[in-house]
Amino acid sequence: MGRMQERREPMEVRPHFVESYERLITTLLDTYPLDEAMSLAVGGAYDALGEAEADLLNRYGLLEHHFLIDIGCGSGRLSSAIGRRFPGLRYLGTDIDPRLLEYAAGKAPGNFQFLLHQQLSIPADDASVDFIAFFSVFTHLLHEESYTYLRDAKRALRPGGTVIVSFLETSHHWETFESMLLLVGTNQSPHLNMFIERPMLIEWARHLELELDLPEPSPGQSMAIFRRVQLPIDFEANIYLELHKDVADAGVDPIHHYLIQGHKEGRRYR
Repeated sequence: MGRMQERREPMEVRPHFVESYERLITTLLDTYPLDEAMSLAVGGAYDALGEAEADLLNRYGLLEHHFLIDIGCGSGRLSSAIGRRFPGLRYLGTDIDPRLLEYAAGKAPGNFQFLLHQQLSIPADDASVDFIAFFSVFTHLLHEESYTYLRDAKRALRPGGTVIVSFLETSHHWETFESMLLLVGTNQSPHLNMFIERPMLIEWARHLELELDLPEPSPGQSMAIFRRVQLPIDFEANIYLELHKDVADAGVDPIHHYLIQGHKEGRRYR
């Protein structure tokens, strides 16, 4: 069984996503048996989706000695699945509802940790985390809230670290949008659903100097993979500009150019 951390951080204003999810969880627990309610709280298909998320993390390089923070871990579909593969993983799951965290901890290895955290931040030191997962998180936040999370994720990532984000986009999730239309004016929508289009993710990555991979959509939510690129210790900005006249002529910051584009193009820097 995983461990619940007791730290609670002061909140000046209760965010919209806290109140809406507390209502949702209360309704589910009043309506369904515990296991079914906890599965529905994270979208259903608890075991199958947890395994799919674990597969994705494995594909992008998660190893057992890594530190993974699972933001919005919910009732633990990922922690349960990844714990069966990597029981020695350093894992921290955060969520906004203690009932979800208690359930998740009960299905995870004893060394896995869980924290009630309602801020748009990563509860970790600078440059200390290998992977940060946001599964079904940005889908329920305003764009500026998602960007705030992503900006702090960059701070917490080690150089070379990875952020995985699931998102909804209109070109591949139109049925979800149509279901939202049916609820307009009914006061029946349990929480905010938010779509993010690929050009916005590209701009976020550019401004944060993160490498971005946008795989072709597959069943379920789309995925965005952000990486914190490490600037070589022997990088010389002046030499980079001398080597690449197009960068100098464009007046682009050489460090920004290398982190976003130059390293992918294999450009020399010395």
